[in-house]
Amino acid sequence: RFLHTSLKRCNNRLRYNVGCRLYTTTETRKKGGQKFSVVGSGPAGFYTLESLLNTFPDATVDMFERFPTPFGLIRFGVAPDHPEVKVITKKFETLAQNPRFRFFGNVSIGTDIKISELLNHYDNVVLAYGSGAEKKLGIPGESLKGVTASRQFVGWYNGDPEFSNVSYSLSSIQNVVIVGQGNVSLDIARLLLRDHSDPDKKIFSKRKKTFLENLHQSDIVQPALHEILQAKNLSSVSIVGRRGPLQSSFTNKEIREVLNLDNIQFQVSPPESIDESLFDSIDLKSLQSDRTKKRMIQIIRQKLDDQKQISPTSTPNPKTAQLVFQYFLKPLQFLGDDQNRLTGIEFMKTALVPNTTNDDKILIDTGEKVVLNCDFAVTSIGSAGKKIEDVPFDEKKGVVKNVKGKVEGREGLWVSGWLKTGGSGMIGANKWDAEETVRTMDEEWKGGIRREIEKKEEDVREVLKERGVEVVEWGDWEKIDKEEMRRGKEMNKGGEREKIRDVLEMIKVLKDSRTK
Repeated sequence: RFLHTSLKRCNNRLRYNVGCRLYTTTETRKKGGQKFSVVGSGPAGFYTLESLLNTFPDATVDMFERFPTPFGLIRFGVAPDHPEVKVITKKFETLAQNPRFRFFGNVSIGTDIKISELLNHYDNVVLAYGSGAEKKLGIPGESLKGVTASRQFVGWYNGDPEFSNVSYSLSSIQNVVIVGQGNVSLDIARLLLRDHSDPDKKIFSKRKKTFLENLHQSDIVQPALHEILQAKNLSSVSIVGRRGPLQSSFTNKEIREVLNLDNIQFQVSPPESIDESLFDSIDLKSLQSDRTKKRMIQIIRQKLDDQKQISPTSTPNPKTAQLVFQYFLKPLQFLGDDQNRLTGIEFMKTALVPNTTNDDKILIDTGEKVVLNCDFAVTSIGSAGKKIEDVPFDEKKGVVKNVKGKVEGREGLWVSGWLKTGGSGMIGANKWDAEETVRTMDEEWKGGIRREIEKKEEDVREVLKERGVEVVEWGDWEKIDKEEMRRGKEMNKGGEREKIRDVLEMIKVLKDSRTK
């Protein structure tokens, strides 16, 4: 495996001339084949780039990103203690060395340049800017102090410039409720529930690092790390879902991680929701056909069984906090005091009953209400795409209207990733999705279905320059990257970066580097 990786890396360096970054001139690009642009530099954007470069050997591809930094979801969405997920950026960096590629960072589509203008410069434009809007519960009290959306909270601790002015005070929180049962909820719970012991003198020991030590040496931004370390009064975290465990979106890996924390007391409510002896024929059939779900039930039950075997005479850990998986609760309203501060959430108890028309189940209200007291709540019910200009958009699904990636009623306009399919699934799914979009595009091209336009001769780079846009090219991003790594080294972050959260500060770093 090592030899294979090394040879592949050498081959890529020879192909793309790494170390001597080639930028195609305007004249060279005019003589080439198709011209494509990709809007968005997250996983969907880079997988689309890869597929375009592989499918159209003579094509050139320009990528547009609203921030000076690439990688989107991987940089701003992946949990800081999951560096292994971020390794994919190494592949994207290799792709970026291709001389047929250009990066236009710090360019806002719709403000600096419009989609209609891009369509006058490129044969095809692919929208791949992801799901940037948080879904709302739409219930009373969602704007109370102490209620936040997961996208904002995650963006805060991951250094997303969109939330650079956001701050949280976690020192006094005691009871947290997270509404939504997906992996993001587990990420947030894991960060809040970690042991508060001070690892500073142990970080470089030969023993296996604790979770908190790994967090210290991750790319979590320092202001967020400092605040999370203040959450020493936390006594419980409840992760709530409207339906049962078989309908939750947790992955088993994430469940294991949070259940392996040493300082938690785990509970399931109601307890019978994971009792297979009480499952009906529909649930049992679901378990038989889905080994992953069956394993999930086993992991949860094993944790509960392990806790029962702990001696009742053993000394309780004063730092122990409760982690509760709450099933069959539908949020009705957030409750607050006279100072507009969150005090709890009112829920309706629900139940899944057999559907009379098929072998599925339907969710019903039982009529019984319950209140969970809390002073901090996170809504994590998924994300949706944002409508841009006059692009056909399905408001209900939060996606651009398309057929296999081709935008309905807009010649030359395509879509890829979560903006195409909806904000769910693993990062790797964007690869298959991008390939489908480009495959459909290729089939049209080979079939002679092409948009007849007179592409403008003026290069987009010149258009943006005339408008005073401070374009960040790939070489510029590498300077920002170098500065972030330098700051991380100064903070003893174990080879991880300290992200720059402010766009203006990024631009200043570039200007200072040019002066030097």
